[in-house]
Amino acid sequence: MSGGTTIPEGAREHRTSDLYLAAALICAGFPLDGTDRVSENKVEFKFLDTLGTFQRVRGDFFNGSLTVGAKAFTSEIKNLKSLVHSV
Repeated sequence: MSGGTTIPEGAREHRTSDLYLAAALICAGFPLDGTDRVSENKVEFKFLDTLGTFQRVRGDFFNGSLTVGAKAFTSEIKNLKSLVHSV
């Protein structure tokens, strides 16, 4: 799933190599916009922020206040792990 789409006007691209943050972002409504293998052992997940909420959601994740469904979070972790191994 390399590449991605053209960034719409007003949107910002954000990247993370943190699989758990990526899973939480997907659960919070951020669609995965692509992946890039940056080294043999590292993949970056790309997200588009069209609402300007990425930094708040990221902060909520790291301070423990982001709430997402447990089943959805677990499912996204599995999906991303499969994606990482196929890139």
